[in-house]
Amino acid sequence: MCSSDLILRGIEHERIHLETSSAILRQMPLEDLRREAELSPEERALWRTCGVHGPRPDNPWVDVDARTVRLGKRADDHTYGWDNEYGHEEVRLPAFRAARQLVSNGEFLEFIEAGGYLDEGLWTEEGRGWLRYTQARHPRWWRPAAGGWRQRNLLDEIPLPMDWPVEVNCLEAEAWCAWKRRATGLGVRLPSEAQWQ
Repeated sequence: MCSSDLILRGIEHERIHLETSSAILRQMPLEDLRREAELSPEERALWRTCGVHGPRPDNPWVDVDARTVRLGKRADDHTYGWDNEYGHEEVRLPAFRAARQLVSNGEFLEFIEAGGYLDEGLWTEEGRGWLRYTQARHPRWWRPAAGGWRQRNLLDEIPLPMDWPVEVNCLEAEAWCAWKRRATGLGVRLPSEAQWQ
């Protein structure tokens, strides 16, 4: 293994620790975290919440032409990859339609307001089990508040940014697709890996 591969593996390893640490911090009570005035100016700059947000955007469907997509990584690829990413497969995709952008908080809010978390018919068997276990009624990082919703970020809660992508798990995303399918009559579903690429 060459030194650049070792460096890339080391960087990826550290990124995994950062992701795990961030998830743990986000689950802690805000009062248990150093924030705002307790942070140095440098820390405030590094940890500040994005202030750019706006109303729920339109998210039109766009046509994607038929094409062949190559999945996987070559053995001599110079970027990091997990062991299951190596090798390749070519997938011939027919033309399809996709949303122009990720589903926004504003779009997902419509699902909640329509009773999406209460309608077990929208959820897969695994999703129904998850719902019963968690008693979820909204995304993990949303907080009901007077006059609307708030979103828990790493070190703060802010009014729910309607144009930011919603953060949900696969089960919630699949239920949203089922709800959208029912509401529109369109074949809404999560993309395959080849379609995502």
